Amino acid sequence: MLAVAAALGTEITPDEIREAALTEHRVDRGAGTARLRHNRAQRRTPLWCLNGFLALATPLIRSQRAVLAELSLKHRLAGMFGPKECVEAGGLMSYFSDQEDITRRAAAYIDKILKGAKPGDLPVEQASKYELVINLKTAKALGLTIPESLVQRADQVIE
Repeated sequence: MLAVAAALGTEITPDEIREAALTEHRVDRGAGTARLRHNRAQRRTPLWCLNGFLALATPLIRSQRAVLAELSLKHRLAGMFGPKECVEAGGLMSYFSDQEDITRRAAAYIDKILKGAKPGDLPVEQASKYELVINLKTAKALGLTIPESLVQRADQVIE
């Protein structure tokens, strides 16, 4: 991801969240925010520089999805999430494997094992179906216009 960002002429500042709760304090002291404030003070970074984040699918992100969505709106940050539950809670967008499809495929895998197949002989499978979910209500609150071509490709649109 860092290499792609560099090739596009932008910068990504990784910042792991390991705390049990996301709070205003946590957002204000994150590495990316601290670096941005320093660069702004040195007049090296325009105010519009920090405009988004990527939240991966972790148990912490899932459990704190409503707080993360609220803080992203408060700080006017566009958030790209893994699980669609985060977008349903108020996040901007998600692109993630279809969990229902994975569950069905896992059941078929278990069925093969219960019928005598050796787990080591079964092929490793990857997700093959993904869902794009867009929250237009959040986009409007952030002052963003999502291209119609992207909205039409979405599996779910929240208005």
